[in-house]
Amino acid sequence: MGFDLQAHGIDPQTGSASSAVASYNVLSFEQIRVTAAWEKYEWVLTWGKGQCLAILDDGCDLSDPAWQAVMPWGKKVIATWNSIEGNENCHPVPPGYHGTTVGYPSSLNLNGVHGVAYNKFVAQVRCVTVVHLRQDESRTVAAGLRWVRENHERRRITAVNLSPVDDQRHQEPLPTVVDAELRALRRLGIWVSAPCGNHHYTDGISWPACQPDCFAIGGTGGTARSTKINRDCGAVEKSVEQPPPRCAVRTALFLHRRGRLCHIDSRLRAATRSIQSGLFQQPH
Repeated sequence: MGFDLQAHGIDPQTGSASSAVASYNVLSFEQIRVTAAWEKYEWVLTWGKGQCLAILDDGCDLSDPAWQAVMPWGKKVIATWNSIEGNENCHPVPPGYHGTTVGYPSSLNLNGVHGVAYNKFVAQVRCVTVVHLRQDESRTVAAGLRWVRENHERRRITAVNLSPVDDQRHQEPLPTVVDAELRALRRLGIWVSAPCGNHHYTDGISWPACQPDCFAIGGTGGTARSTKINRDCGAVEKSVEQPPPRCAVRTALFLHRRGRLCHIDSRLRAATRSIQSGLFQQPH
């Protein structure tokens, strides 16, 4: 049985098998030019092969077909952790619901349906009780990031999808115990990004995206010129008529050349040049 796009995922209404290899989300992937990148660099980039993305969220149901998948070089999910209970059981517990599907756009590789960097491994980490935070869970988020730091070499983790949002309008960073781990991962050259919140706010973004050592991905504006962004993809673009808060990323269009991520926004170019390995690394 094939992967049922209509029964799974974040935007299943736009997913359809238009070719032998189908985009997870046809409309979104065309809009942010993922499909064009696949076609142009099919034999140049490895689309994550040999690397691992750590997904930090509210738990993942590993019985889901997407995470039972086996690629020619190994199982899709190569590690799990639960930083709340201190064990390897990452299964979601109500009210958790989000972590099972959040990795589809970035990582899916099942029955010809692909996410952006479809060849990479995934590590599933349960670090919060629910993705839309209802209480301070910074300590377990920090513990999840610490697990990434302690295991990044063994698991070849090069990027982190830090999914939680507090649904607030932060215009300045919010100091917590998470900051030290974010700073340590930045120094190691490990990409950590979090969603701005997808709330159409124009006067602030969610925590932890507002922290200085975390890349904020997503929309902060609701103007006519704004472009809807899929935060999990490796190339995203947005345009807003009014400037976002100082802690937001105004433009997030990532290119990859010679094994490095380059950022078009001059304010972040220096930071991203320090990252030597990203989701899309060229073959050696």
